[in-house]
Amino acid sequence: MRLSFLILLSFIYLHVNAQKKLHISGGIDVYYAINPLDVNQSQAPIYVSSNQLNSLAINLGLIEFKYLPSKRFRVQFSPAFGTYMQANYSSEKKYLRWIYESYAGFTFGRRKSNWIDAGVFSSPYTFETPKSWDHLMYTRALAPEFVPYYITGLRYQNELTKELKLSLFLMNGWQKIGLNKQIPSFGTQLEFKKNQNYLNWTTYSGNESSVQHPEFGLRFFSELSWAFENKSIKTQACIYSGWQSIQNKSAQNWWQINGLIDFKLSPKSDLVIRQEYFHDPNKIQIQTSLNSLGFSGSVTSIGYSFKPTSNMLLRFEEKNLIAGKETDLFFRNGLQTIWLPLLFANLTIVF
Repeated sequence: MRLSFLILLSFIYLHVNAQKKLHISGGIDVYYAINPLDVNQSQAPIYVSSNQLNSLAINLGLIEFKYLPSKRFRVQFSPAFGTYMQANYSSEKKYLRWIYESYAGFTFGRRKSNWIDAGVFSSPYTFETPKSWDHLMYTRALAPEFVPYYITGLRYQNELTKELKLSLFLMNGWQKIGLNKQIPSFGTQLEFKKNQNYLNWTTYSGNESSVQHPEFGLRFFSELSWAFENKSIKTQACIYSGWQSIQNKSAQNWWQINGLIDFKLSPKSDLVIRQEYFHDPNKIQIQTSLNSLGFSGSVTSIGYSFKPTSNMLLRFEEKNLIAGKETDLFFRNGLQTIWLPLLFANLTIVF
């Protein structure tokens, strides 16, 4: 079955490549991570990205097929695998757990700047996607770990000006592929690019009542991000806040703020530092079975990246999570602790 599928894709590629209509790209992200205070720990709590410890693993292997049959139509199909897919798609049906993106769309109007797409899209929220090769630092911040990594539904995009782009989303809730929601959720994204600056403002609103959380009601979320770069440094900052209504309770809030700076050491190497604070004492987002106390705390990360070739990255990172109070998420020798240190080594190849 898989062999037949690959043969079919090869024939399609050979047929349309001569017409420059099919574009194929992708990458593979291999990592090794440990907790130096507990070398027997097998998984990092809280995270779904690069979360396996003490074993060489693939975080994400991805192939992206972009088919452009004409100037007015486009199709994107991106299958993927890895520990990120296993962790983040565990709530989806098994036959859907390999879909990174899958959508089709068309443009209309004279300027061809208006697009309507339908399917599964990579998330518009925060800077960081599951593709680590697009990040300044190898691991993801907590900010993108607790917003939708993917959304399903309809997307409208319009380049209002050369600097301003608007996207509107009618979607199937907060990170869900299966169409099991009667009332759709709504999202917006406004992007502004000028010179060396980039501003991104996103919002989300929808009813999050589900079988797992029948007590949840309306959820509102807003995020503001900024990026700047020149020849010697790159910076990013992101702040967001969300409000979740809960039956027979007052609305609960969670929020975070993070900032990152990338120093260019040489044409092939960078030093990256990130500081973040995440506040979710009521377990709206960080909902592990262990975490009875919620989580509020800071994360400090420092990383080094080296790019020996244009399609290869070697990266090393040290990350420290410090909880604001004792939590049953972090352990050392079987005892609770407020400190979780993590070390990462990564090899990424893109094509």
